[in-house]
Amino acid sequence: MQNIYQYVESFLWKKFTSSKAKNIGIELEFPLLDETKKYGNIEVHRKLIEYFVREKKFIQIENQLQCYCPVNYDEISFDFSTNIVEFSMAKSKNILDIKKRFENYYGFVSDFLKPYKFKLGDTGIHPDIDLINFESLDTPYYRMVQAHLSSEKTKRVENSFCSYACSIHTHVDVSLNEMEEYIELLSFISSIKVVLFSNSLLNTNLHNDNNCVRDYLWRNSRFGHYPWNVKHYKPRCTLEEIIHGITKREIFFVCRNNEYIRIHPRTLDSFYSTRSIKGKNVTTNEEVIIQPEYRDFDVCRSYKPIEVRNQGTLEIRDDCQQPLTRCFAPSAFIKGCLNNMEESKQIKNIFIKKYPVIFSNYEKSRLLLSSHKFINNHLDSTFNSLVKELLRISFIGLKHEGLGEETLIEHLLYDDIISPAEEFRRKNEINNLRKSESI
Repeated sequence: MQNIYQYVESFLWKKFTSSKAKNIGIELEFPLLDETKKYGNIEVHRKLIEYFVREKKFIQIENQLQCYCPVNYDEISFDFSTNIVEFSMAKSKNILDIKKRFENYYGFVSDFLKPYKFKLGDTGIHPDIDLINFESLDTPYYRMVQAHLSSEKTKRVENSFCSYACSIHTHVDVSLNEMEEYIELLSFISSIKVVLFSNSLLNTNLHNDNNCVRDYLWRNSRFGHYPWNVKHYKPRCTLEEIIHGITKREIFFVCRNNEYIRIHPRTLDSFYSTRSIKGKNVTTNEEVIIQPEYRDFDVCRSYKPIEVRNQGTLEIRDDCQQPLTRCFAPSAFIKGCLNNMEESKQIKNIFIKKYPVIFSNYEKSRLLLSSHKFINNHLDSTFNSLVKELLRISFIGLKHEGLGEETLIEHLLYDDIISPAEEFRRKNEINNLRKSESI
């Protein structure tokens, strides 16, 4: 069998060699809230999908809680569990086109849910985490993922996060000669985005200080056992290092005859250096022996904040879900920075020069900048001014395209530098102060 490094190089890079149309795709996950706090009405999930099939002419996928529009391939589904509704929006050159389609679907979903006393939330962590059912949807794929996560008997909260953590994923087209530059800039602005867009609070002693607890959950879940699966690329990562990292992805299942086979987790390079491997059929529970095949690479993915996808895109998956009116701001900010690459790189270098301790590596910088105490005790007016300058650079990058997308981040130019999580904390402090004064 060909060396896995060479195979990844030849297979993956051919996906990125041609110049791209620079389209963008966006996935948005929202917590589904039961206003009665009972979370027992399973029928509403099935009826929602049936409604889109019957009234909006969507097509249901294999009798699952998942359907898509045959005109544009936008998809509406329950993601992993019945606690999260996902809108997977097909790629477009203009984010405003995606936003218009999304708002249509969101309105239909909200109107449908209202008589059942359900609604969609707008936070990165389901607010009723103590009430919801963590069980996965009853499909072979989700059962297999849950079995993998729950194989670690401790860390129940961390290994159940797929049932309650909601995010925004942005997919951008990139060509091979842009790869290193894109990953470097996206890795840097990941740390700035955590200051602007953190919205994942978990009310426990362990997580009280963390504005973006979803990062902690990914790193400390079963997915995080292999560092390359969840961690940021190091600064100035080369193509060779990117390929090497892909060979260190964790693989824990394969497909044979349209059925999922769970195997003992291992890195890709270890997988392909083994002649035969024991596994278990997820549907029948039978033990089987499989031989590695190159097509197994197609189903193997990591969960890095920025990841090279087999489809020929970069997936940016480190943003928390936002308040509804601002849920396209992270994707627009990303696109604007990439459009205005040279100015973005200049401001990046200024940040690194002025704050070398924070930006010594991107894993550390995101960790520091998601800390409530750190940003309130250590970030000064100069830091905030630089964030504003990067926002201005992104705004210009969008405006130059002439599509109107700059309106999606314009509010950030005039608002205080504050994330939804920090805003929530301040409102809570004010409310608590008022309560204490009234006693």
